[in-house]
Amino acid sequence: MSEEDHAAQERAAKAQKALDRAADGAKAMAEYEAGRAAVEVNTARLRALRLEKERAERQASAAAAVRPKAAGRKARAEEPA
Repeated sequence: MSEEDHAAQERAAKAQKALDRAADGAKAMAEYEAGRAAVEVNTARLRALRLEKERAERQASAAAAVRPKAAGRKARAEEPA
């Protein structure tokens, strides 16, 4: 094999290696973005659940504050055994 052919093969190998790295980088970025999107969706879901829970707690608290206190229970007389 001539020196020129060998140099051409090396250039082709380097070019392929660069293409492979670029493809790997693009794949890694796509995976990162997909993971980030999944985290954002989950965060939004959890936030909605938290806000709903807090709203329900506020309503229950407000309802308890409006409700008059129940009269105390009369102590039952002890029954003879």
